[in-house]
Amino acid sequence: MKKPPNFKLSALSIAMFSASLLLATPTVMAAEEVDSAQDVERIAVTGSRIARAELVGASPVTVIDRAQIDASGAIDIASLLQEIPAVNGASQSTNRAFSGGTATVALRGLSSTNTLVLVNGRRLSTVNPSGTVDLNNIPFGAIERVEVLQDGASAVYGSDAIAGVVNIIMKSDYDGFEMQIEQGQSAEGDADRTIVDMTFGASFDKGNFIVSANRTNKKTYIMSTRKVTADTNRTNYGGVDLSDPIPDHSAVVTHPDGGQLVIKPGSDRINGWNDLDDFDWGNPDHTQNYWDYMTAGVDTQRDSIWTSGNYELSDSITGYYEFNYTHAENQGKNQIQSPLDVWGEGVAVSANNPYNPFGEDVRVGRAMWEITPTGKRHAVNNVTNDRRYTLGLNGELGSWDWDVSYTSEKFDSTNLGIELSASRLAAAAGDEAACAARNDGCVSIDLFGRRGTVTAEMADYVSEEGVIINEGSMNTWMLNTSGAVFALPAGEVFMAFGAEMREEMASTNVSRIYEAGDTVFGGGAADTMPPEPREVKEVYAEAIVPVITDVFLIDALEFDFAIRYSDYSDFGDTTNPKVGMKWRPTADVLVRGSWSEGFRAPGLSQLYGGQTTGYNTGAQDPCRGDDWASFPGCAQQNPTELPGAWSRSGGEPTLQPETAESTTLGFVWTPEFLAGFSVTVDYFNIKKDNLIFQPSTNAVLEDVASAGGVYDPAQVERNPDGTIKVVRATLSNVGSQNIEGMDYSIGYTLPSTEMGDFKLFWGASQLKEYSTNGEDKVGLYYAESGTWTEWRHSMRASWALNDMSVSYNSNYTGSVTQEENSWAIPEGSEHLKELDGYIVHNIQAAYNIDTLDTKVSVGIENFTDQEPQVALADYRNGFDGFGSQNSIGRYYYLRVNMQF
Repeated sequence: MKKPPNFKLSALSIAMFSASLLLATPTVMAAEEVDSAQDVERIAVTGSRIARAELVGASPVTVIDRAQIDASGAIDIASLLQEIPAVNGASQSTNRAFSGGTATVALRGLSSTNTLVLVNGRRLSTVNPSGTVDLNNIPFGAIERVEVLQDGASAVYGSDAIAGVVNIIMKSDYDGFEMQIEQGQSAEGDADRTIVDMTFGASFDKGNFIVSANRTNKKTYIMSTRKVTADTNRTNYGGVDLSDPIPDHSAVVTHPDGGQLVIKPGSDRINGWNDLDDFDWGNPDHTQNYWDYMTAGVDTQRDSIWTSGNYELSDSITGYYEFNYTHAENQGKNQIQSPLDVWGEGVAVSANNPYNPFGEDVRVGRAMWEITPTGKRHAVNNVTNDRRYTLGLNGELGSWDWDVSYTSEKFDSTNLGIELSASRLAAAAGDEAACAARNDGCVSIDLFGRRGTVTAEMADYVSEEGVIINEGSMNTWMLNTSGAVFALPAGEVFMAFGAEMREEMASTNVSRIYEAGDTVFGGGAADTMPPEPREVKEVYAEAIVPVITDVFLIDALEFDFAIRYSDYSDFGDTTNPKVGMKWRPTADVLVRGSWSEGFRAPGLSQLYGGQTTGYNTGAQDPCRGDDWASFPGCAQQNPTELPGAWSRSGGEPTLQPETAESTTLGFVWTPEFLAGFSVTVDYFNIKKDNLIFQPSTNAVLEDVASAGGVYDPAQVERNPDGTIKVVRATLSNVGSQNIEGMDYSIGYTLPSTEMGDFKLFWGASQLKEYSTNGEDKVGLYYAESGTWTEWRHSMRASWALNDMSVSYNSNYTGSVTQEENSWAIPEGSEHLKELDGYIVHNIQAAYNIDTLDTKVSVGIENFTDQEPQVALADYRNGFDGFGSQNSIGRYYYLRVNMQF
């Protein structure tokens, strides 16, 4: 019976991959077994649409099988992928403060929009605000293995595959019933997790099916329960006080003559100036340690189901289906909304406000604890649904394989929050008569007492429900066919052809308070609705051509060619080629390399995201100074004395794709005299142009004033007197990047002994250059955007004897230097910018109880209790919140797997 192309891997692949180690080594070792076999089945490996006997391609591929997944202790695909050294830069995670409840992967330090994510070789939808795949929607318990292509692959897969491809292969061929239960808890007694996986499968004469269901319930923890984030006052580490200048118990009042004041100890409320003391930033009673109630991630409850099956319709045609549904609820707490006064953002309280004890206008800042029932702000209160199904047929036509499929995916997410309305707060703090005249339920607000003096009626008026609803859909038709076309002296030439058509649509609907930019601290959001669905039509061709074999210094030489043409309804077309080479000087040495062009289409939210306008107090106009005439872009002097300008940000319908050129070159050594041993070394280089990013208001002003030519002069609109009317700082195609580095791995599966079976592996990735517009970021940490460390290592070792096994792994992230927000590091303390390398050690022991068909595993994650490195400039997490670090500490788990 013929199965779908992605399913035909099962028996052979499991045998080969289970004998291998993490990363590139499994592919190499498995390939050696295949080369020596006779009449083996051809299978497709990520990076090519052509099924073949040898699993080592012209590009490096990392393979993680189910046994390695279980031994890792990871509970979701995002945390598993973080262990791969090639994952560098900024990834999103649910294990960090300010998490939005999503998780992504970023290869080569590029943003996650440059890493294509597939399930069984078919792309997942990215029609959401971030333009990325949320990895949490993939049921972790149903994964059979993960293949990571560490090379550009736009010629094979299309858009987004600039940094590489993550192809998640799901379980397909299973007979029986299996249940797995996992319970975990941190050494601090929190961060509980409970995971239940159930899998049922059956085979019959003409087909099979599998159903896998999962429930994950994961709790987070309060940030101040960890040493690294015990207090936002970082002076004990040599930094500055990052606390909010609003005490938990009192308002901060600005005196008309200047200076801030807070309520005296022992006073219940402010009745006059005598009830106030001078504000002292060094007094912990005058500031707010927001890590006391912020969570270090989100509480998550996720339910998912995966089912797939196939049925033989005839001797040469098989039908198949896949279906996945995931429902997730995420909730996390953030800083209390506080109109701040020490930073100049207090509320203007009228002399005619009935609660104003001073008889004159004053400005007041206060933590608004009362606007939510618990007094804690739910920054994330998100519910997400993702539904995806595939229907397909595959078969044989002569010597050719073919596959045709239709995939439909729909998602929706709703985020609910209680927001503080800046306009209503201003009205409630203003003149009492004017408040009453609004006829919208306005009631004057009391900001002069301790927590609790804002009544429920007052809180209801100044607060408003904020809702953001995101919806998206993607429908895809795919046709792929491959086979041998003719034979050369060196072997058969294989080719693949295919076509893909897909339709994408996305929308974002926001409630009034966001659309009006009416939240405290300003900012806003706008509805996003493309004028029509995006239509994409693509065709591709691929060929593997063996050139020479069995001559001196050429045991085998072959070339891979691929080309893809893509036509987008909303920005045009593009053609992208790829050339790969495999040369074996001898049977145990492989030299490989590739060159390709790639592209990333602008996301729907980037093209059609609503534009918002806000006042940027930090904007500096070069045309304002006395030397304005030296700037060719200044027609006249701007007479405005106060800094600032209105700035427009958001989507830009004129965006064009990012383009890229990728090169890899490396070798694989698998010596015949040392079976099970392998070494790989690979060089990579990615050059990107036409980058899509959001420029700063000042960058646009400076370039237009100096006639730099980067931005259109029309992006700065001025009034007749030379003052700035508005600066259009929307998304732009500007700039270039160059990424260069090396990947290394050494693996050894030792011969079996009476003492058991041993496996060892070490892998590393070295980022030598990561430059944007000539500025190299390697070795630097940016609190707002992530870390680009030079070195990342992964080490694994395992031992198995009879029914017992022990596995160990460690993950190392190299040292970096803090560069952004240097104000957080006092003068003379430059050494505090240096963050040492970070390494985590994990261990797991397992025992098979054969009589019960049960496997019991116990594990300790971070068993040395390694703390993250303190990042003084990071007011969110207190450490590098974008990389592999977290503050959870030592973690214990118990897993029981039962088969029936």
